[in-house]
Amino acid sequence: MSVFIDANILIAFANPDDNCHARAKTILTGVVKQNYGKPFISDYIFDEVVTVLLQKTKDLKVTVEYGEKLLSNEIEILTVDEHIFKEAWTIFKEQGQTKLSFTDCTNLAIMRTHNIQHIATFDQAYKKQKNINVVD
Repeated sequence: MSVFIDANILIAFANPDDNCHARAKTILTGVVKQNYGKPFISDYIFDEVVTVLLQKTKDLKVTVEYGEKLLSNEIEILTVDEHIFKEAWTIFKEQGQTKLSFTDCTNLAIMRTHNIQHIATFDQAYKKQKNINVVD
């Protein structure tokens, strides 16, 4: 069993001013306790987290410190390789009315490739996906 952590959870957790901070803290407490198995993010999620956190906080020091915690933490970072990229592009093109971002599609491709069935996210679009359990 394992869990993929979406950027919105990590961003809300890192920013005490975020409306979802308390909820993100509760969810990540369960993730750290490995209630859902081993936690994972992707290099795309890392990119999104540090980019958005810098935009929201306007504080490079805080953003770098949080990025370093993610890099040194027990969360494994999976890379979007050529296979995952191509699968994500297929998901993106064929998604119909869901309107997932390309990064969301890379999340799905990684989850399928690595047999990850749980995702910690605030994004309700994942609830429409087959074989995915949303941890919210």
